[in-house]
Amino acid sequence: MRIALPGHSGSELVPALSQTLGLPVIKPTIALDPVTGMHSDDIVIRLIIKEIINNVDTHQSKNGFLLKRYPENVTQAQSLDMALARAAQPLGAALMIDSTNLAQNRENKALIRYYRSQNKLIMLEESSGIEDICRKLYLIHEVRRFYE
Repeated sequence: MRIALPGHSGSELVPALSQTLGLPVIKPTIALDPVTGMHSDDIVIRLIIKEIINNVDTHQSKNGFLLKRYPENVTQAQSLDMALARAAQPLGAALMIDSTNLAQNRENKALIRYYRSQNKLIMLEESSGIEDICRKLYLIHEVRRFYE
């Protein structure tokens, strides 16, 4: 399973999912363009792909990965999807938390629409337990494998 947890996913959710599913966590680093000194999504995505490929080569992410707090917007999501497709590691799901924080939900609205249109969105309640999340992930994963 290759899963993105964009936005502000719960801090206890990622390590629990990693341990339960046996997937390594990939946390993007902030990268600045050496010429402009500005934040560079292209460099961040290259670093993500490099880490995924390194993990696959060392069999740490043979079964997939969890991408923590990335992408943050639709442009990043589209660029990431293209890069992952070229690396033969397409994203399988995007877990997003339906928060009680309305400002956070507004920020996530475009990403929610994007991943819903890709049929990759899994919306979670803030109170979802790890067992419930894993059950949903396994069910969706099996259904998708059946139809492939």
